[in-house]
Amino acid sequence: MSPLRRRWSPYLGRVDVITAALVLFAIIPPLAAAAVVLTHWVPLPFLLSTPGETFTRWCTGTLSFRDLFAQHNEARKFFPRLLYLVLVQAGGWDVRKEMALTLLSVGATVVLFHRAMRVSVNAGTHTTLLVSAAASFLAFAPTQLENFLWAEMVELFIPGLALLAMIIVNLSERPLGLKAFLNGMLALVATYTLAHGMLLWLLGFPLASRGESRRRRCVIWGLYLLCAVAAVGVYFIDYRRPSGEPAFFAGGFELGPFAEFLVLWIGAYFTSNHALVAGLVGIALFLAAAVGAALVIGRTGAWRPFFPAAVLGTYALGTACITAAGRIGWGVDAALWARYRAFSLSFYLALLALLFALYCTYFCHAAIQRRRLFQVGVLVTAGAALIAWGAIYPKQLRRVRFVHRQNVSLLRALEWSEVIPNNPDLAWIFSDPEGRERVRVLRECNLLRLPFVSAALTEQLQSLPSPEPNSPDGEITTCLFHPNHKLYINGLAQLPGHRKPDCVLVGASVGGAPFKPASVIETSYEMSKKQGLANFERELIPANLPLGDVSIAAWAVDLSQAKLYPLGGETVIQYTHLETQPQ
Repeated sequence: MSPLRRRWSPYLGRVDVITAALVLFAIIPPLAAAAVVLTHWVPLPFLLSTPGETFTRWCTGTLSFRDLFAQHNEARKFFPRLLYLVLVQAGGWDVRKEMALTLLSVGATVVLFHRAMRVSVNAGTHTTLLVSAAASFLAFAPTQLENFLWAEMVELFIPGLALLAMIIVNLSERPLGLKAFLNGMLALVATYTLAHGMLLWLLGFPLASRGESRRRRCVIWGLYLLCAVAAVGVYFIDYRRPSGEPAFFAGGFELGPFAEFLVLWIGAYFTSNHALVAGLVGIALFLAAAVGAALVIGRTGAWRPFFPAAVLGTYALGTACITAAGRIGWGVDAALWARYRAFSLSFYLALLALLFALYCTYFCHAAIQRRRLFQVGVLVTAGAALIAWGAIYPKQLRRVRFVHRQNVSLLRALEWSEVIPNNPDLAWIFSDPEGRERVRVLRECNLLRLPFVSAALTEQLQSLPSPEPNSPDGEITTCLFHPNHKLYINGLAQLPGHRKPDCVLVGASVGGAPFKPASVIETSYEMSKKQGLANFERELIPANLPLGDVSIAAWAVDLSQAKLYPLGGETVIQYTHLETQPQ
């Protein structure tokens, strides 16, 4: 036997085919999610505040400890700011690092869930791996794909990750003092990551281990509570309700809309169109399983198997109530926002843990008819969920492609920000003038390493070449105002040698004045109508167009050669400020 085979044979001998198949089954969702992210992520930074403001202060030497604790909306993002400062040291500010970290944090959530099931329930390896595979499909659900394309989403998964770690700590046989220290640190990280992270001080209250004296327990618990009060108290020093945010309960509590918000918040994890039905089904399943769990605990006194489900379920309910209280002023449809799926995941993990504990503590030892009935019910539910998972995937991929195109357009607007400083797209990235100053500082500090428009091309843009009526390089085929008051433009373009342009520059002129750059549009071959010509198509916000009879023209851009090639199809449109006002 070779040395390599002799080294690994003890481990290979323990891995049976079913175990390997379950592990492979469990890694399908994260691999699929990683493939989607790697093909659609865009290094688009947002300079509105965190982390843009943090990086700017760091570059100018004005970053203080107080700035790290500064309020951002309702949160004090101390630990995320530290994380971003560490990441920016390697390769500058490239938000794709945060996106990769988001995927890793969701994968770690599944791993910790598996560990929590192992320490709470004495179940077989195959059964535990099966429920962990289900958790993997939940955590990497198609509706989460959009979230994985936003860098700041890593913050939203941190409290749930910390909570699972606290569950594992509490179910261990570690000394109470060590439990209190570990859970206190995890709660502190969660508190100063997101506002509802404060819930973890309660949910992670350290459970006493065997052999601890009563006096020692009281002392440790007292110190833990003092730390919790101090951490939460410091949080609210100089706290101000964010401007522009609705008041809690929008000035009054109404049970109907509040309950509808909670149901939509839960159901939106699987679907936005039928979130109310999905939420009601999920709640009904959870309540039925909770009743069964209460009966088992009352009969046997075995609470440990149900502890993870209770903690996760309480966290999900608390987070949902806090979200509803703060966002219901924007209407119940705010519950459908994609970012909240990072929190509603905890509800379904709690449901999964509850069903797993019920099976292992009761149905596994019940009469054959009851066990088979439970297994059939779970298989039917899992099969329906898996079918829905696959059916939703194509729709979510279309959504991902839309987000990708949108982010590419915004990134291009940022790269052209010095040439087109009044581009309305920039409002999504930074506010004027603070954001533009941050761009300058971060570029000088070599943290923002995007391919901004070269000086040679910038010089050409001071005097755009005249449009050519019959240009061989393409033309604008459509230019008109849509009913949504946006300017719709599409056309075809190419560079000499039938090469695809890097982008298309749109310019505007009024009264025979020289053309001024107004926006840039990406090109693709997806909708090309002529061989060798690339398609460009987009709806533009026309807020930076001059008033009156505006001439719209376009140029194919070759960034590598710093050259512009005029396109045909110059169009004259009538524009007033009213065009930007929605009906």
